[in-house]
Amino acid sequence: MKDMTVIVAPSVEQTRVLGTIDGHEILKAALPGMGAGDANALPILLEGIARWTQQRLSVVLVADEAAGTLSAATYEALVETPTFFYDVGVAVRDRHRRARQTIGGVASFRDLHMFRGRSHR
Repeated sequence: MKDMTVIVAPSVEQTRVLGTIDGHEILKAALPGMGAGDANALPILLEGIARWTQQRLSVVLVADEAAGTLSAATYEALVETPTFFYDVGVAVRDRHRRARQTIGGVASFRDLHMFRGRSHR
């Protein structure tokens, strides 16, 4: 199996997860927003995907400075704590270029495709 990139775009209302291999979407999820919940929920999800695919993931965490969507504990668990299962890079979203999000079926992921080539590795 080729390398998998997982793009995570958290917001208060919804956390979108887009998994790609060789530019092909293989995983899409629109999860509830990341509030003050368990700081380890996202790292556990990513570890689960890595175990399922039996490979180390390249994760792109899409930050939106206006949204303030990740708690410090979640950020620390993701970015500052080394793990065998994934590497994390942070990409800052330009608020003015952000595409409109829709909720037809699974949410729109069009705006996340621009982050595919920005993995940490």
